[in-house]
Amino acid sequence: ELRLSRDKERRALIQFQRELFTMDAQKERIATAQQIERQKGSLDRAEKEVEATRARSAQYETENLVRLAAQISPTLPVYGETVVMATLGAHAATSVITGQLAASQQKKGALLELDAQRRALERDSEIAQLTFQQKLMKGEAQFAFSGNDSYVYVDKPGIPDLGDVSIPEQARQNKQLLEGYLQNVAQIGDESIDNLISEASNMLYAIDHYFVVSDARVKRSLFNFIERLNRIAEKSVGYEMSFFDILFGFYNNSFLVNEDNADEAVIKARWFVWINALGRRILQMPHFELAPCFGEYIWHASQFARPGYGTIMFDVQGGNDVFICFTNDIRHKIRNSDKDIYEIVIGGWNNEKSAIRLTSLGKSVAEVSFYENNMAALNPYGYESFWISLNNGEIMVGRGKVPGQNVFLSWKDPYPIQNIRYIGLSSWNAPLVFNNFTFYDQVPIQPVPQHIDRASREVVKMNVGVARSERSSAVAVIRDEVAIENELEEAALI
Repeated sequence: ELRLSRDKERRALIQFQRELFTMDAQKERIATAQQIERQKGSLDRAEKEVEATRARSAQYETENLVRLAAQISPTLPVYGETVVMATLGAHAATSVITGQLAASQQKKGALLELDAQRRALERDSEIAQLTFQQKLMKGEAQFAFSGNDSYVYVDKPGIPDLGDVSIPEQARQNKQLLEGYLQNVAQIGDESIDNLISEASNMLYAIDHYFVVSDARVKRSLFNFIERLNRIAEKSVGYEMSFFDILFGFYNNSFLVNEDNADEAVIKARWFVWINALGRRILQMPHFELAPCFGEYIWHASQFARPGYGTIMFDVQGGNDVFICFTNDIRHKIRNSDKDIYEIVIGGWNNEKSAIRLTSLGKSVAEVSFYENNMAALNPYGYESFWISLNNGEIMVGRGKVPGQNVFLSWKDPYPIQNIRYIGLSSWNAPLVFNNFTFYDQVPIQPVPQHIDRASREVVKMNVGVARSERSSAVAVIRDEVAIENELEEAALI
């Protein structure tokens, strides 16, 4: 019994030792597994740091490209950054970023070539601007755009000497052409509107010097013809914009009317009344084109129901300069006057900035450049929607069809102009095409300024593949530079 008892104890001890050995082995395996997991975690963190570094590099490269593109070509639409949230594996992220970095270097070379072209164009533009200013001083040019601070409209360029020596041969020929055109229109009936408009366009082209209309008889015949055009325009339907272009062309021709002559000044003032009557008909159309007006306003037939409060909205396509005027009196001309008004310019200064002014062609009280906010520019290739609200001296200008949103320009007048009812529309040296010019009595409660670039304004649906590895997954935030490059290439092609 004692021997059996000792054998039992020995077997129990052996079993205990085996269990103890097994436990030690398990502990070693657990420790080894934990060490392996720690090493795997360190490896994963290292890989994530590499990915983050490459992502930051790609982000920096993308921002540089966008900034460089904005500096290179102000006429090209600057597309913003599209941030894509995606769950990507380490290897997938690395391959995408590596491809982006390689493409970035190629794009940078192309953009640098565009920069060289831009600089060459700027030099040509400066030379052309100097030439134009010289012509203006000599009286050979009627209109000017002066620097980055103000607009200049010259009603009366210097009258040149009309001696035989100073008269250009082209002016002598144009005088004969004008007399021939006047004889032609005398033989054309009022029903032949297309022929009359064609001859009137030829006359405008010919009047490029004072000598062309120096003969009082010729000028009187021309004034009678302009009055005839107005009578036809009052009765015609479908030719409003053509007559508007012609009449405004005669009105803005500084060689035609001598402002120092009281009788001719009265005649020109009468033309302004005719043009505005025709312009009111045009502005009420759902779709119309506005000729170059050089800051002279056409007054809309509609008014704000409540003085000083209201919103206008419109779609416009053009290269530069939408002029909007809010005023309390339209009994006199606005251009070059010191009348207190609210003048809003969208896409002014060669489509480089927008501004608010308190007098016609005056200094800006608020402005924003295209480089600060790309909503402050027009689109010469398509329509853009804008809204402008007036709330007792507080002016807000925004893009889109929802007043109060996408505000890119605002200003509050500490001494609001009272009884603002009338709205004027004008342009500068390029035609503008409008759609759906509408009025609203409501005004936004408060501005909601936000910057939405061109890429974000469009609904972009992207299916991002999710790549997961067996060990871990990483969440990476990357810049969608590929989309930006494609858009820049399309813009460059345009």
